[in-house]
Amino acid sequence: MILHLKPLIGINELTFGALPSEIIKQFGDPEEIEELNDELLDDHVLVYHYWESGISFFFSTQRNNIFSSVETENKNALLFGQSIFELNEDEVVELFKKNNIHLSEKEQHEWGEKRISFDSINMDLYFANGKLNSINYGVNEIAPEFPFNPN
Repeated sequence: MILHLKPLIGINELTFGALPSEIIKQFGDPEEIEELNDELLDDHVLVYHYWESGISFFFSTQRNNIFSSVETENKNALLFGQSIFELNEDEVVELFKKNNIHLSEKEQHEWGEKRISFDSINMDLYFANGKLNSINYGVNEIAPEFPFNPN
């Protein structure tokens, strides 16, 4: 399955603000459902994991269980038309730069992963041993007029 990552918008045809039923309609029943407290955003989240597809959907329970972020390690993911998992860190940064998105921060974590962040599009990419492991992105605020239309 090819995933089209759309920063600030969603993934494939799904937009941030979608309901869990819309995710199930496209991806089927999740392989696991998890509840987490997101202390960073002061939110309680419901996570639908699709381990086989390498994707997890996060729903804000404080906002009526709407789709607010996504994490993927799916090697078939496309970002800006590129197979993002085939790129090294420098190539990823250059791809973002070509799309007028600038690196906000880099951090080496104790457990070995390196995070690079692009705050303007709420996206974090995690690398281990020079290879992209996972991508996490979403929206901080979901306005009543969601889905977000950047045009």
